[in-house]
Amino acid sequence: YNNSPKSFNYKHSFYKHSHQRSNKFNYILSVKRFYSLKSKPQDITNEIDIFNDIGIIPIDWWSNLDNTEVRSNINKHLKSKSGIYIIINKITCNYYVGSGSTNRLYTRFSNHLLYYHGSKLIKKSVIKYGLNNFIFAILEYYPYEITKLNNKELLALETSYISLLSPSYNILTEAGNSFGYKHSEESLLKMKLAFSEERKELVRQLQYKRKDKWSDDSKLKLRNIALNRPSDYLSKEGKIKISINNSINILLSQQDKQLSNQNTNEISLIKLCNILSINRTSHLLCCSSKTVQRALDLGWIYVPNVFIPYLNNNHINNNNDIISFINIDKTSLQRCKEIKKKYKSSLVNLPNHTKIFISRI
Repeated sequence: YNNSPKSFNYKHSFYKHSHQRSNKFNYILSVKRFYSLKSKPQDITNEIDIFNDIGIIPIDWWSNLDNTEVRSNINKHLKSKSGIYIIINKITCNYYVGSGSTNRLYTRFSNHLLYYHGSKLIKKSVIKYGLNNFIFAILEYYPYEITKLNNKELLALETSYISLLSPSYNILTEAGNSFGYKHSEESLLKMKLAFSEERKELVRQLQYKRKDKWSDDSKLKLRNIALNRPSDYLSKEGKIKISINNSINILLSQQDKQLSNQNTNEISLIKLCNILSINRTSHLLCCSSKTVQRALDLGWIYVPNVFIPYLNNNHINNNNDIISFINIDKTSLQRCKEIKKKYKSSLVNLPNHTKIFISRI
């Protein structure tokens, strides 16, 4: 690709009037690739000396990465290959170690150094020092084609190189695993701002809208996953934590419209009942325990109007459920989804439902 203004204008005019989407896509990639090819004053240190300082003996390596022919040779040489690579900054001698599966080594190279889709630390360094001051090298080729079965072996090999070389550009200390990594205070603040209450509410509403649009195949897959879980998929510690979280005293209250002041937005509540544990609450209100947990975070839940007369301590302490005291046809309840919705508590304001306030005691 000739980067002269004439060829650029020719390509621009050609692709502007072309109706082939693939050609347009390739053109965009070819132009985008040159965003990171700005050269800076080059470090003339011998690459072998840099390898000796780091303590590595690469199998293959390339410098002058801003050269089109060099990148073309890398692409041809790495076809149908997989292994461990290293990216070295010649000026600072900082480096990054990674792995690429079959036919993905050059993709790793281009993502990190050309398109800036990889490591942010490498991106900042390339912008600061120039692509011509970097080395791309192969530490070890993996002898077999990478599949789902042996992909863990490649990641384990990458982890061993990371632990031996301790590369400063690598944020994670284990390949494919972010366990143990701690975000900075600035990153945590950005994440908190990104997940504001307004954003959470939008995500919540999106999930509710999608709830009834799952395909039968998706529902069947989720059902099979749930049914085929092993009995010990939860550890003892996890079960203890779940039981502690579930065994809380829950208070249900209703708004007193006569005492509430609409001008000052003051809400007066009437206590309805106390219920022990999240599981019992979900059983009485005919909803899932997750719905109750989300309702506790929100502070409210919509309960069918026919349930409200039974939301008192006398009924709850002496009876096991509410649904059996309501005059409905149980056979139709089992068959019809619409009837089930009428007698099920929800976070969505359904017809014939009343907003009930829920809180922990």
